[in-house]
Amino acid sequence: MAVTALSGQRWQGASNAVGNYTVLNFNGTGSFTPESGTTIYYVVVGGGAGGGRDGNAAQRGAGGGGAGAYRESNFTAVADTAYTITVGDGGAGGGAGSITAACSSVAGEDGDDSSIAGSGLSTITSNGGGYGGGHSNSSGCSGNANGNASGGGGSGHSSGASGGTYGNDGGEGSGTSLAGGGGGGSGSIGASGSTPNGGNGGSGTTPSATYFTSSAIAGGGGGNGSGTTGSGQAGGGDGNQGAIPTAATANTGSGGGASRNYQAGDGGSGVVILSFSNSVSYATTGTVVVGSTTQDDKTTVTDVPVGSEFEQTNDYKNYQFDGTNWVERGTAI
Repeated sequence: MAVTALSGQRWQGASNAVGNYTVLNFNGTGSFTPESGTTIYYVVVGGGAGGGRDGNAAQRGAGGGGAGAYRESNFTAVADTAYTITVGDGGAGGGAGSITAACSSVAGEDGDDSSIAGSGLSTITSNGGGYGGGHSNSSGCSGNANGNASGGGGSGHSSGASGGTYGNDGGEGSGTSLAGGGGGGSGSIGASGSTPNGGNGGSGTTPSATYFTSSAIAGGGGGNGSGTTGSGQAGGGDGNQGAIPTAATANTGSGGGASRNYQAGDGGSGVVILSFSNSVSYATTGTVVVGSTTQDDKTTVTDVPVGSEFEQTNDYKNYQFDGTNWVERGTAI
């Protein structure tokens, strides 16, 4: 239930012993149809980008892949309207084929877009992350920018790409140590390469605990250098010197790690998460994981005088506000 204001600085509401919201994690493309109109809280994350490969005869560094755009907000759904949910794939890591002078031979691929679309709704789109720049057999290459997502890190001597509205910049490649930058994450820019180490990916974002149950997602992939390799963040792939980097975690939208003389790491696929009142019936198609989250109604009551009282309706406990916290005072009769 929602908080009810009573007389005399008193309130009623539920504790987190009762689940308030249904949470749907779309790990693949599908649809969502509510049976009644309601507010839908959403997180939409595009696919993460692939990292870049350092294919030069001498170590030159490569950049990590950028995270897919992270969007969190809400919209009012219309009853019996089917909303199309699209979940973007992660981009492939760079340098799978022969290495030439062209930057395209070592660059990763951008991630694919994720979205929510339906009648009467302005489509909510999160672009896939921008790929990490590699180093060919002759040239250092910049990371790529892709729409509203985070940018890829640059290789040695090269720049990281600018992030879009729902992302951050990729890290700069170092011109002195020839180390690649980390991919941009939804929470912060990718770290620049630093003598002689690859930069870490930018941090991810943790969805609101009120409506969602996810840990941090949409982080950048780690860059590569001749010293230590950069670490991926929030499911992003680490850079790797001696093997193909492990791919970024699926359904995080995080970027792939950069490599040296191996194909670089793939970005993680995106995700769409919906949250709405438990009272709403619905139908779905696609790959959906169903969960729930809870909210303690006391946390929504703010700016109250010391001594205010709160009655929890699900367990009949009384609380009093001491100026900082709600302190349990016993059980209501």
